[in-house]
Amino acid sequence: MSKELNIKHHSLLLRLMMLALLSVAMLGIHTTGAIAMDLQSAKAAGKVGEQPDGYLGMVASAPGV
Repeated sequence: MSKELNIKHHSLLLRLMMLALLSVAMLGIHTTGAIAMDLQSAKAAGKVGEQPDGYLGMVASAPGV
């Protein structure tokens, strides 16, 4: 009986470790898409622009918006 229990615990531990690894990998994939861009580059790329009230705003037709 204890051998079956050990196998069950080992299987559960392995599943938890794989889930943790997958979670970390997904987090890494999710965060690599966000690359910082300075204001001048964003303006030059057409991603942000000045609104009539003087504030900066995102350009709606920019790719990825």
